Amino acid sequence: MARELGIFKKVSLADISDGWDDKAYVLMKPMRIEHMRAIHALDIDTNNKELTAEKVKATESIEDIFVSLFVRGKVYDIDGNLVDAEADDIRDLFLLAADRFLGDMLKNVMNPKSQTQLETSSSTMQKPKENPSK
Repeated sequence: MARELGIFKKVSLADISDGWDDKAYVLMKPMRIEHMRAIHALDIDTNNKELTAEKVKATESIEDIFVSLFVRGKVYDIDGNLVDAEADDIRDLFLLAADRFLGDMLKNVMNPKSQTQLETSSSTMQKPKENPSK
């Protein structure tokens, strides 16, 4: 079994709803290249503002990825109590907090103009800059 690295992104859920503060958060594992490829393969037409069955299915696929990346967190229940978050809570939060979960990375993956970015990012590496003080 492959080991998992302890790399997490803390996503604040402050102000996601009335009364939610910085005590509400989720820890997410980082997206891997296979997640980015899966999202890119959805080929969502972002120019068409109409809600189509294809867009709903694509959103569900992206949601499934983020549920699988959930580690732990804290959320407020209906009574205002701070409780441990569960992976399935991501489904309730997803549309409200998608921008927080996805960030700029997903915008680049889903932007048709950046199609080559995904294809070239895994095959090219930038040479580190020389230290100018040497």
